Amino acid sequence: MRITSLICLLAVFATSVNADNPLNHAKLFLDQNRLVDDAESRSVGGDVIRKRIAASRDPETKLHVFLFALAGRHSAQLDPSQRLQTEKIIADRRAAVNWHDVRNIVRVHAQIQMWNYAASSNATEAAQHLDRWNEWTDLRIAYMFQEFVARERFQRAMWDTFDESQRAKIVSGQWDHLVKKNVGHGRLFSADKQVRRALGPPVDARAFQQKSDSRRQLWEPMLATYRAAAKFERQREFAMDLYDEPFAIEAWHDYAAAFRPFAEAECHSIREIVQAGYADDAKLTEKITQHTSELYSQMLEKYGESSKAFLQHLSPAP
Repeated sequence: MRITSLICLLAVFATSVNADNPLNHAKLFLDQNRLVDDAESRSVGGDVIRKRIAASRDPETKLHVFLFALAGRHSAQLDPSQRLQTEKIIADRRAAVNWHDVRNIVRVHAQIQMWNYAASSNATEAAQHLDRWNEWTDLRIAYMFQEFVARERFQRAMWDTFDESQRAKIVSGQWDHLVKKNVGHGRLFSADKQVRRALGPPVDARAFQQKSDSRRQLWEPMLATYRAAAKFERQREFAMDLYDEPFAIEAWHDYAAAFRPFAEAECHSIREIVQAGYADDAKLTEKITQHTSELYSQMLEKYGESSKAFLQHLSPAP
């Protein structure tokens, strides 16, 4: 992205943060563009399907890794008609709302509130930032859901282009050598590292370490729950012939229920670590302001070009 374009976007974004309510605009954008309502959906025979999926092998990667590999560098595995179909499906996906990028913009809004919450020594002010963080995090998960539905429909369309033999090779692992496997986020504890990167060495190193260690211990039980949910999601994606969209939506809500505790634990861990290690840092507010400004800039550089319409929606012209 050109520097001038980035500066203009940054100005627009800063205006939206200070002069208007971007949360309401983000909610409106979601209402106007949502693919599916957030209500849970029940699928006929869901419990039986769930057991069959849980008993299947763990592919140890996400399905899209195979889809893009077969549409790209390993397209020789497909016939000419299939290649044309996959190219069109990918082109249609690029023309739609980029739910991945707009969801990340919402995530950054939540992160800004998280860092302000972490630095607040005043209880009333901290509670206000926490309330805003909760609102943005709820909205983040709502955007994650739309991203999931868009991805699910894209993967279903790609899957439908493959014949039975090709699907069997993907499911069985016969084509594993064609891809570099990727299980996605590991969700390991990183609050202490995030704080150090943002604020530098702590003023009270001992308190910083003690608080980091105590928060890390609380992380482990959640990690086991999340890993089980993430494993089932991988298994589910590779069992696409067994289920319909309502089942996928139902399964996603289970995954989301395992995800939100991580977001909450990260938020509170960062606050407690900051308060323990940096409470006496005279430049704490200045450092937080600098860090949040960097988050804005990085966000716009990474997602600004793909999400111009969304950013404009967050800051409509007066």
